[in-house]
Amino acid sequence: MKSPKGSNGYFDKFSRWIFRIYSYGWIQYFFAPLILTLPPLLLSKYVDNDKFHAYVSIKLPDIAKILDEYYLLSIVLAVLYTIIILALAKSIMQRANASGLDTDGLLILIKTLDGIVGKKDQRFGEHYKKRNQFNKEKLFCEITQPDVQISEIIRGIWQLFDAEKSKGTHNLIRVVLVEIKAGQVTNTPLYFPSDEPVTASIEILNNENSALLTAYNTKKIVIIPDIQEELTKTQSKRKYVAAGTDDDFGSLICYPILHNPTKDIPFVISIHCDEKNYFKKEFSEIYKHTLQRFALRLSVEYSLLLIKENHCGKG
Repeated sequence: MKSPKGSNGYFDKFSRWIFRIYSYGWIQYFFAPLILTLPPLLLSKYVDNDKFHAYVSIKLPDIAKILDEYYLLSIVLAVLYTIIILALAKSIMQRANASGLDTDGLLILIKTLDGIVGKKDQRFGEHYKKRNQFNKEKLFCEITQPDVQISEIIRGIWQLFDAEKSKGTHNLIRVVLVEIKAGQVTNTPLYFPSDEPVTASIEILNNENSALLTAYNTKKIVIIPDIQEELTKTQSKRKYVAAGTDDDFGSLICYPILHNPTKDIPFVISIHCDEKNYFKKEFSEIYKHTLQRFALRLSVEYSLLLIKENHCGKG
């Protein structure tokens, strides 16, 4: 998925940086109001309080001289300061929150989700035409195919991210469904494109520092903009384990799929691009918002899978 339109300029990057800092509680509720009110407050104090006036005159004579000679101008600048800070804050907020899908991206997302539902509707329609041929006791087992639908969902994620690539780029996007049981990676049964299997061994994927298990253990999205840069970090801070393959380059997203009924994480979605800095941490909210649409559908299909295994048996 490419970066949102119009969001890579210096001011946009600065806005997102400021917004991340502002999100810290002590800055949001203490430091930010202080920046807004302190200069006008000090000017008011300078005018009304003789002791403070005398103190500034002794410690900062040049500033005191300017304030005394340009008293009215100082008041106007104090008012303008507040207006400018508020306007700048509003602009930063708007730009920081503008990292969403553009119109084309939203249309692709809708088309992808419709395609997933369409496949299921088509399958149900075919079973409906043959409804008289099924044994009623086995009808649920015959018509319910969550494994097929899960495959379509993973294909849909790949189609979305691949379609959203920047025009003219030939970067490879690969999406993998990783199965996890009891905190361990057990299988990577689905991947798209279908000729791009996972090259890392199960042992490497099960390393406690792997991006997959980090996403699983923290129940949060993991974004690695540059895998090579990640590998230079100390082991305690690293979220990637080298496999010695082409997968050790580019950028990566790992997204855990929470199954609310069991409070388990049966899957982690891995999205890899062979271009470094293709996925960026500042766009984590849009990645999460987009993938959550698919996570909900995966959770439903996983519930059906558990019910089918319980009612019909495995296989």
